[in-house]
Amino acid sequence: MLSHMIWAASMIDDNRKGVDEVGQKDRLLYVGTFTDKESEGIYLYHFNEESGELRYYDVVKQVADPSFITPGPDHTLYAINALFEYKGEPTGAVSAFSIERESGRLTLLNERSSRGRRPAYAFVDRSKNYVLLANYGEGSVVVFPILADGRLGEATDVVQHVGASVHPRQEGPHAHSIITDPSNSFALVADLGTDTVYVYRFDTEKGKLEPHRRYKAAAGAGPRHLAFHPSNRYLVIVHELNSTMTSYRWTEESGELTELETVSTLPHQADIENTAAEVKFSACGRFLYATNRGDNSIIFYTFQEETGKLRYVNHYDCKGEVPRHFTFSPDGRFLLVANQESDSIVSFHVNEDTGELTFTGNVTKAPTPVCLLFL
Repeated sequence: MLSHMIWAASMIDDNRKGVDEVGQKDRLLYVGTFTDKESEGIYLYHFNEESGELRYYDVVKQVADPSFITPGPDHTLYAINALFEYKGEPTGAVSAFSIERESGRLTLLNERSSRGRRPAYAFVDRSKNYVLLANYGEGSVVVFPILADGRLGEATDVVQHVGASVHPRQEGPHAHSIITDPSNSFALVADLGTDTVYVYRFDTEKGKLEPHRRYKAAAGAGPRHLAFHPSNRYLVIVHELNSTMTSYRWTEESGELTELETVSTLPHQADIENTAAEVKFSACGRFLYATNRGDNSIIFYTFQEETGKLRYVNHYDCKGEVPRHFTFSPDGRFLLVANQESDSIVSFHVNEDTGELTFTGNVTKAPTPVCLLFL
């Protein structure tokens, strides 16, 4: 406990100016964490849009394992609680928060059982009426309605996956992420345990998921996260277990994926243990980035919109260990990486013409950061 107090005091002292000297170029960054070590919950930082510097601002305490956070409608935020047990039941949870308009601070509205162990991902649909959740431990996906005051209602649907694959971690289904397509007509799920991408029709009136199509990845690939191209015509899936990415053409009318190519997330043939983590397009759609845990790097590809193909350009040291998640600043000029095992957030400047990254020199103390969110 004493070491934790010293660590927290050091972090606050190092970043104290962020509380007292908030400039016009500052934005709030919300940081989801695992709370099994020093972290106390969801952390807030001021981000300077000129320098790429972060300064500690606040922490929302007594929130258990808020490892993935996502924005909701009208100043709300939703966080999964990546637990194996919640209120004596073998399940995790999902928490709803209101965001104070002036300060940005969070107030808990309510919690719901996630209806499965160890939830890994939450997504607010395009209508802002539902939170869709993926339970990694259970291999299930759940739909929660968002009530008028931002609280979560009782689940309107729970879908259980079945199956397994060849990797030791694929002894059963492990739904790792869920998103809706830009039309909000379909929900897509990456299931690491079954090497499958599921496509569901999404009934936005009833909050129901109807099985539509499924696509198999390579055996042992482990689909993790999905990213739509800004044109809405392409989708890229990052595979955690074999460190690859696959690009698909997306046909909105039929909810169909057409595989285009698969590339590595590793910059070279490295004899190391590695798992891929996050994948994102730049706002312009010309650049694609992904993180590697083990190689501890960011891989950078350009994206050819005419063909949906990827071209390797460069890779970058993350300046820390286990880069689990990353995000872009609201203006797209910076890329921030959450280094989970080195308790740090690192910022890079993004060249808007080439997409190349340059380390800013800013490394901010943050306890077990695993998800970064600008509002």
